[in-house]
Amino acid sequence: MDHVRRSSPSLLSPEITCEKFILDDGSTLHVYHHRALGELGRILLEYDGGRTRTSCQVAGDESDPKHAERDALFRPLVEEIARATGHHCIQNKRIPCERCGSTAAMLIFAPDATGPGRFEDYARLMYSEFSRSNTHVWIIGPPLGSGPEPDRPADILKIWPERAPIQRFTPAEFNPLLDRIVAAHCLRR
Repeated sequence: MDHVRRSSPSLLSPEITCEKFILDDGSTLHVYHHRALGELGRILLEYDGGRTRTSCQVAGDESDPKHAERDALFRPLVEEIARATGHHCIQNKRIPCERCGSTAAMLIFAPDATGPGRFEDYARLMYSEFSRSNTHVWIIGPPLGSGPEPDRPADILKIWPERAPIQRFTPAEFNPLLDRIVAAHCLRR
């Protein structure tokens, strides 16, 4: 990460430090800390047959009042590192099953998906993340129209374990569907 500090001095302010850990499987974990906010987030680099998979996670729960501050500092860092290494930065959310703790559903956020081709780009880029599981996966496009975001629909493409056509849902329409899938997770086994 010293290379990132040298090539982009403003990227890592003096308040942000990074610790690097080499894991037993050869993967590397980079943990970023802020002097006042504590841990900002983690970047995990996993090496598999000549390919590198990069996973990033902002520290803390989304309901934590400081989460937005951590995200505002960590996201530009992640995006710059992704750009510098030729990777893509794709935001996703894994929703755990309340009974077993494993991932029951995954949402991939595609803020620039304005047509079927862009949805397919996201599906292609994230394929290795979801294709080894039976987790239900949707790609969610940007909110459409105007007004408060919770009232605005978005185009949504279900891509796994079976595909469905792109549909348009408001959060009030999609969330109950998602809740039913998550509630039935352990019952599907």
